[in-house]
Amino acid sequence: MMQQKAVRPRRTRVLCAAGALGLAAVALGAQARPAIGHAATPIKIGLSVSLSGDYSADGLAIKQGYQLWADAVNKQGGLLGRPVQLDILSDASSPVQTTTDYQKLITIDHCDLVFGPFSTSLTKPAARVANRYGYALAEGAGGGPSVFTQGLNNVFDVSLPVANNLISFAQYIKGLPAAKRPKTAAYATEDDPFTKPQLDIARAILEKAGVRTVYNATYPAETTDYTPIAAAVIHSHAQIGLFAPRHRCLHAILQATALQSRGAHRHGWSRSGQPIHQGGGDGEHGRRLRPQRLVRRRAQLWQRGDGQGLSG
Repeated sequence: MMQQKAVRPRRTRVLCAAGALGLAAVALGAQARPAIGHAATPIKIGLSVSLSGDYSADGLAIKQGYQLWADAVNKQGGLLGRPVQLDILSDASSPVQTTTDYQKLITIDHCDLVFGPFSTSLTKPAARVANRYGYALAEGAGGGPSVFTQGLNNVFDVSLPVANNLISFAQYIKGLPAAKRPKTAAYATEDDPFTKPQLDIARAILEKAGVRTVYNATYPAETTDYTPIAAAVIHSHAQIGLFAPRHRCLHAILQATALQSRGAHRHGWSRSGQPIHQGGGDGEHGRRLRPQRLVRRRAQLWQRGDGQGLSG
């Protein structure tokens, strides 16, 4: 309790710093830029990102994004004439470490403001710690619905609700003429608070439009062998597939479609991640399809009426 009492009076400074973010955005468009005083005390902003573990690729990207933001703000005069200083820790993609990191940022490093980590699963514990000490949490990479059902009022997400990410696609499929609209669909997602709600909403829209679900799987986050999932998707003979998995699972599904495809529909990647050949011959029939061409080819085949679904 003594620790919380020592930290809680910083709430006013934290909220002022949060409000200053909006002021800084407006200031970026102004022609007069205030100079940062050499003696100005920095506004210390703490955050934890995933520099190792499952989210490491995304963690590095979000770290670079925060650093770019801080550089841009400081070049424009800082926040309220004070430079921004980032205090960055690594959470190793672990909710437990995330909790430890934000406790350190607030109670030991005495940051003025905290920014959120990457992913819904890590934003939830970060938000709870920030709320415990009376801190606002500004974040943009943890927008799963479960972040906002914890009864907290200190979370400020700058991104669109992620649960709605697939609505536009589902509505597009729903709006196709009946003759061109897929009749069956397969779904696969990791049991993740970021991905699963997206597929649940899209599936509800498509089922209401008459697209029958022939396969629907939610697999544990610790899954390492995706072959059974890919095989089940193929054997379902679904005409369309919606997947919200890890990259390795998506790779397995695409590889399975490649191995079971025939003729002009044969495509995918090898185990090493390199594109395999379309068809079995040389020249035109031996072209290598990279990811972008793979997506375009399948779309072209479907629009021409030649698409044979995931097993075609």
